[in-house]
Amino acid sequence: MRNRIWKLVIAMCLVAAGSGMFLACGGEAAGSGMFLACGGEKKPPLLAEVGVAHQSIYVWNRGAQAWPGGKVFLNDRSQNISRPMGTIQPKGFAQLPIREFRQGGKSVLKTGLEITSVCVEVEGYATAKFPISWKGK
Repeated sequence: MRNRIWKLVIAMCLVAAGSGMFLACGGEAAGSGMFLACGGEKKPPLLAEVGVAHQSIYVWNRGAQAWPGGKVFLNDRSQNISRPMGTIQPKGFAQLPIREFRQGGKSVLKTGLEITSVCVEVEGYATAKFPISWKGK
């Protein structure tokens, strides 16, 4: 009799815990074919514009919310040529001089790196990649 009661108590706890996790996810797992989609939340797109002028990378915030900061990567993220950027208000921008980006301890200006794209990573947003054209000298 006691074993049956304990099994019933454990089963009720598991059902309650599962319901709590489902509600914590906002019900996103229902009907999506995924089991507990909490960890894989979709991030909103990054509303940004990127340009190159005067040997600097400019990143404009075209959204309605301030960005808490992030990183700008030259070409592929795997090359790990990046610079941090601070908070950017809506309609504001960050200027990142190309001479401050380093590859193997040298400025990318000295390596002659050709920049074909820029990846912008901001916390809370999906990473965005922008094609650009700049040939280092």
